[in-house]
Amino acid sequence: MLSMPNSSRRAEIILNTILVIIPLVFGGIIYILFRAYNLLMFSWFERINVIKSIKSIRYLITQKDLVFPEWFIYSLPNALWTFSGIIFFHFIWINNQRKEKYWWIVIFIFISILSEVFQLFKIIPGTFDLVDALFLLFSIMLSCSYIYIIQRWRKYEG
Repeated sequence: MLSMPNSSRRAEIILNTILVIIPLVFGGIIYILFRAYNLLMFSWFERINVIKSIKSIRYLITQKDLVFPEWFIYSLPNALWTFSGIIFFHFIWINNQRKEKYWWIVIFIFISILSEVFQLFKIIPGTFDLVDALFLLFSIMLSCSYIYIIQRWRKYEG
C-alpha cells in the first residue's frame, strides 16, 4: 500500500506542478498572441478551426495599443519552456534519490543550449540572438537553483 505524502511533500508537488504548467502555458500564450502567422502552429490552428478566435483576440490586443518589448515576445517564451522542462524532469523523479535522474536534466539543458548554438551556425532554422541565449542561461540557472534549494530543504526536513 502506498503511503500518503505528508503536507510538505504535497506542497512540493503542488509547487512543482505550478512551476511546470504556468511557464509552459504563458510561453504558449505569448507565441499565439504575438508571433508571426507563418509559424507551423498556426496551420494547426486552422485545421482545428480555432484560428478565427485567435485572430479576434490578437485584433483586440492591437486595438489597445499594447506594446511589449522584443525580449518579451521573442526571448521569454523559450526561457519559460526551458525552465518548465527542467522542473518537469526534476518532478518526474521527485522521490528518486539516485544521481541518474540528473542526467536527464543535463541532456535537456544540453539540447536547449545546442538549439540556440545551432541557430548561430545555421544548422537548424531560426535566428541566433544573444538575448535569447542570456534568457536561456538565466532560466537554466533559476531552475537549477530551485532544484538545489528543494534538495537541501528535503535533506534538512529528513
